[in-house]
Amino acid sequence: MQAAAAPVTVHRALAAEEAARADFYALLSRLFQSAPDNALLRALADAAPIPAEGDPRLAKAWQDLVSASGVMDADAALDEYEALFGGVGKSAVSLYAGFYAGAAAIDHPRVRIRADLAGLGLAPREA
Repeated sequence: MQAAAAPVTVHRALAAEEAARADFYALLSRLFQSAPDNALLRALADAAPIPAEGDPRLAKAWQDLVSASGVMDADAALDEYEALFGGVGKSAVSLYAGFYAGAAAIDHPRVRIRADLAGLGLAPREA
């Protein structure tokens, strides 16, 4: 008689800081993927504040996002998303462009975004 093999699920516990970083990257991915819908805007508007003990800039940026989400509707968010990432002609921020850090591209919007994320402590860790 053979025993049936049971599936094995492995969950690696993340440290609180790593889990928070993963949550931020998940939110950024969602916001880059498409404009926020009403459900996401409501969830963001109801989000708890980030304690300012760490980096007060991150806490302020988060509170600004929470506040803006509370007064934004999905149609306005879609208009803003299209103006930044899509629309007719060249977009203000290309989600598909590579990350070039050369002197000619130092003012590229994605370079500035990555620098801002790094300044808030959300940069990926070097392996």
